[in-house]
Amino acid sequence: MRYDIKNGIIRNLQMFIPVIFLSFCHCISMDMSYKDHHPALANYVIGFFRGVEPINLLGDDIRFEIPVIWLLFYIYLTYLVGHYPYKDLDSFGKLVMIKGNSRVKWWISKCIWNMVVVITNYLCIYVVMLAFSTVHNGIFIKPDKLLIERMSGVSMDGVSLKPLIVVKLCVILPVLISLGMSLVQMCMALFIRPVYANIVFIILILGTAHECKEYLIDNYLMFIRSCFVVGSDGVRYSVGITIAICMIIIGIAVGIIKIRRKDIITDES
Repeated sequence: MRYDIKNGIIRNLQMFIPVIFLSFCHCISMDMSYKDHHPALANYVIGFFRGVEPINLLGDDIRFEIPVIWLLFYIYLTYLVGHYPYKDLDSFGKLVMIKGNSRVKWWISKCIWNMVVVITNYLCIYVVMLAFSTVHNGIFIKPDKLLIERMSGVSMDGVSLKPLIVVKLCVILPVLISLGMSLVQMCMALFIRPVYANIVFIILILGTAHECKEYLIDNYLMFIRSCFVVGSDGVRYSVGITIAICMIIIGIAVGIIKIRRKDIITDES
């Protein structure tokens, strides 16, 4: 594990720069787009994770606004978790498993690395927004509902935006869903080429555009698709947490089974 933390994170701190840049651009964009408001810290966070309304394919006027920064962030995450583990498997990691007979330890170490990378990327987002809010507008947490309505096009009448709900929808749930997705992606790459596993999850991210269904897991990464915001038409927080935990367990467990049997000498994947 020390090896992965040192070589996979400490020596590659530059991998967090794109996320820091995206977060800063998001804050600048919000301030420029809504000059008549003074966004709170919660507004910056909700704005980043707000997502988009589902596309009504049967409607006469089909409109879809791509949440560019949101999309870039999650596509970048899929790249990060699909890059280092298999680069290591093709080099020093293979020697570790052959000489030390420690395939399971290698996999668990990569899972821990995966979790640290995902959580650190989210921390970068929150820290940048906290710093920007502190310097630019001062620290105040209560979000401006009117600003959220203007950003998302969704009415906030009757919607509770207590700090705990914002934390649930914009911190806890996105982090857990991302952990589950990244571990499953890393596990899939033991069966197929890493680039294919990457493509599968990119398609999954893009595939949430047309409808809000609980089986499309990326809906849980969008604030305005939660039942807290849109009522019964949204996805339930409890279901998202359950799916995330199941994905985390499955990703780790199936990976252990596969890595024990994997032919690391001749397998080119």
